[in-house]
Amino acid sequence: MAWTHGQLVKMFPTGENTAHGGRCTQVTVHSGEEGNRSMFSDHAVAENRAAGPKNAPAPASRASYQPLVILLAAVCVGIVADRFGPLPLAAWWLITLGAWGLWLVCWRSGRLRLAAAAILLATAGLAAAWHHGCWYLFPANDLGQFAQAKTEPVCLEARALKTPRPEPAAALNPMAVVRPGERLRMEVDLLALRDGARWRAVSGKAHLSVEGLLPGIEAGDRLRVFAKLVAPPPPHNPGEFDTAGQLRAERVRSELRAGYSESVTLLERGHCWSLTRWLEKVRIGGNRIFAKYLSPARSALAAAVLLGGREQLQPDRIEPFVETGTIHLLVIAGLHLGILAGGLLFLVRRLPI
Repeated sequence: MAWTHGQLVKMFPTGENTAHGGRCTQVTVHSGEEGNRSMFSDHAVAENRAAGPKNAPAPASRASYQPLVILLAAVCVGIVADRFGPLPLAAWWLITLGAWGLWLVCWRSGRLRLAAAAILLATAGLAAAWHHGCWYLFPANDLGQFAQAKTEPVCLEARALKTPRPEPAAALNPMAVVRPGERLRMEVDLLALRDGARWRAVSGKAHLSVEGLLPGIEAGDRLRVFAKLVAPPPPHNPGEFDTAGQLRAERVRSELRAGYSESVTLLERGHCWSLTRWLEKVRIGGNRIFAKYLSPARSALAAAVLLGGREQLQPDRIEPFVETGTIHLLVIAGLHLGILAGGLLFLVRRLPI
């Protein structure tokens, strides 16, 4: 097919610069067959140059930018600094506010590197202030203020935060004079302590351990407890697990030990519409299903993984998870949230929407 001179002028006006691959190519218009061959040969050469070699390597992608990792490092630095070199809470707040002010000044003046360092300092100060409030600051009437290494008898009123759960049975010791009986463990919120003939208001949380069964006690019930008050024992040997430190991180600074189930009396039932009460019922129902269809060892592991309750796991079964760094599987973490989200998604898809 032959192109006329008028058609070529309409398509490629004389002197027009056409960009191919970043280069400008001057298109010269000829007439007749020679013009057709010249135009298409120049156009093909330009396209080949723009396309480049067929096996050319792809350009290197830009390194991923992850600023939250740097912020997490600053948070860890602040927590460690307050743990081993604590300052007053007001000092941490002054450091945080001063760093925020420095960041604002540097950011407005265009000093971005100094602004980044200031924002990291503010993050570390804020994390240190949070840790200081959780680790060191407790109310003046917290029962942990009175707990000591030596047990002391107390009479107090508390509210059950969780339903009593059985502790794992101790390993059989043929040298033991008395075989340990069944023990229950529960977490309580302290309300009042009897001081002679009057009651004193107290606060804080404590772990209550009871010898025997407590039928009918559920989360939210108000109780009267006769027990022995003791502080959680610190580690006595290098490498020993720090139980006192773990409980303090949960803001628990005291333990109550009752020798008989009669030492715990129900004073008032909790509200039947309490969310905590319903969640505890769901957990207990799940434990019963596991105990019905699984062996005792597997049911305890299933309850720990799926329900987050590891009270019935022996210490020798927990130790491998600690050594391998998979202890997070036995606590409420992302695994349980994923299971919950999957269950909700399954139910939503079944709805006629």
